[in-house]
Amino acid sequence: YEDMYYHLASGFTVIVVDKSEKAIVVETRQKLDRGVTESTSETITRGPKDSFTENHNMNLGLIRKRIKDPNLWYEEVIIGRRSKSKVTVAFIKDIVPNYKVQKILDELNKIDIDAVIDTGYIRELLEKDQKSVFPKVISTERPDLACTSLLDGKIAILVENSPFVIILPAVLTDFFKSPEDNYQKPLNVSFSRILRGVCFFLALLTPALYIALM
Repeated sequence: YEDMYYHLASGFTVIVVDKSEKAIVVETRQKLDRGVTESTSETITRGPKDSFTENHNMNLGLIRKRIKDPNLWYEEVIIGRRSKSKVTVAFIKDIVPNYKVQKILDELNKIDIDAVIDTGYIRELLEKDQKSVFPKVISTERPDLACTSLLDGKIAILVENSPFVIILPAVLTDFFKSPEDNYQKPLNVSFSRILRGVCFFLALLTPALYIALM
């Protein structure tokens, strides 16, 4: 009965046959999601223009379209007492150690909340015990960035009805990278990253140096 109510609330049609212990569930729901559009928060000049949407299966397909490796695994968890939201952990099995994936799955299974509306809920609950001031996760709506992160050995978390994907773990150098770096010459990319690092320290230290000199 719990599965039947879940499918009914998700827009499915349930066919119950007399004197049968099983029911037939047919997907007849109307599509209420927008199509694949260009990213609005992470625009680039060169590279793919598609972005994640609110459709969970479509988001999984955008990753699978780029990585056709059978070692790309999806582990699904249902979170939210009332929302029953799908939360999928994506990883490449022969790159990511199994204990790291299991640790994230254990943390997700511990979450007890009425509803999960966006990835921000998951991000906040995963970082609630974090003592560092630096962020440990990356939030993106670009499938190409999510795929390159998976190939680098990171883990992605997708939440139903959210166009943003969480990538973890994140280190400080990840925030000096741009999705457009993958489509430029290596020499240009190296120069740009060095320039970003220099500008970061200049912006951080120059005001303090000016005050000290004055």
